[in-house]
Amino acid sequence: MRTRASLALCLVAATLLAPLARAQSTATRVIVLTFEGGRRGAAAREAALAELAPYVELVTEEQAIAAAQSMSIDVSTPEGLGEVVRALGVTLVVTGAVTGQGRRAQTELVVVDATGAELARVEAPAPGNAAARAEIGRAAVGAIDAANAALAERARGPTADAQSPDPDASGPAPITYDDDVPRRAEPSGRWRHPLALALVGLRLRTVAASVDEVATNTRFFFAADMYPEIELVTWFRPLTDADDPAARGLVLGVRGAVSAGIRYVDEAAGDERAMTSYRLRVDAGYGYTIDDLVELQGVVGFGLDGVDLEMPTGFASLLYAYLRPALNVRVALYRALFVLDGGIGGRIGLDGGPLAGAFGPGMSFGGVDLSIGFSGVVEPGLAWAARFGYAFHALSFDGSGGTLGMGAQGSDETFELRLLLGWAF
Repeated sequence: MRTRASLALCLVAATLLAPLARAQSTATRVIVLTFEGGRRGAAAREAALAELAPYVELVTEEQAIAAAQSMSIDVSTPEGLGEVVRALGVTLVVTGAVTGQGRRAQTELVVVDATGAELARVEAPAPGNAAARAEIGRAAVGAIDAANAALAERARGPTADAQSPDPDASGPAPITYDDDVPRRAEPSGRWRHPLALALVGLRLRTVAASVDEVATNTRFFFAADMYPEIELVTWFRPLTDADDPAARGLVLGVRGAVSAGIRYVDEAAGDERAMTSYRLRVDAGYGYTIDDLVELQGVVGFGLDGVDLEMPTGFASLLYAYLRPALNVRVALYRALFVLDGGIGGRIGLDGGPLAGAFGPGMSFGGVDLSIGFSGVVEPGLAWAARFGYAFHALSFDGSGGTLGMGAQGSDETFELRLLLGWAF
């Protein structure tokens, strides 16, 4: 489960401390290696150490590292491992890992002997609260008891003497590993996310668009104060549990928002008219995580965004179709409970919709959107998000003009606030 070098360091510490320990104590000598799982792994290891301290004789990793350096032993080679076996003092080695998110999060502890053979394996909750940490400690003690029982049973076996290394032999017995024993893969540095996330809530937004008309030197303008939309956001990570680490970062997302029955005042005519607002976007990308703390996402999406204005009106309906390459950053400020989200995306215009026909007919546009906020997942799976966003489009027109005149250039910008609740699976 851990590398041979880590196990060997445990044995080096035993070389220096074994004679004194045998003379002074009959307690089992144990070393607890660093647990996998970032900060959660560190918390689980501390819980195990706290419960084991009065029960066994602990050798620290710091002592093992210092001993290896003082003896100048290359523990990455079989010869180096054989040298430290001569004065073996550590009886049991404890390794562990915290994996999963939400309800699937758990702590696994494995106890092996000096040859790397597995003696006991137990599971406990992830270290989310005091009760969970206490259960991890009890599981560690239970694993040590089970490992000692396995050693005692091995010693009583009919072939125990034949299998044990001869202390009078000219050389130490080689350290071997049973290939049939499953071992945990090396840490992947990934942030294990839910397989699916679904959120629903409010998207509060404003809209302001303007176009400069050439023939009459007039600026056409449309604005809507903050109004609400109902938004649905879903994210999928279908390969989170894949064996291939490179496949686990696949991210797919679909989101949509709509608001009907909104009224606005047409400044040109002085009348109140109806407006319908909507958005749809599909994303696909890849996320790479660093030390279970930061996730970097590269995403490409296709989106439709705009407002449909009741005709006749002094401005055209806004409907933009665009391609959106984006970079998102997520930072776990407090595990999965409180995550800082940020992102920047480009808007590559594909179709200007009715606005092109009103001022073009030729139209090109591009832009950018920004977002920042917070999100999290609370056990047993409640998800939340709160984000602020801004989007801007620069508009350019050419041709003989449209129904409202001959446009030159224009702009469109939106501010938004999103408040969402949902569930992580």
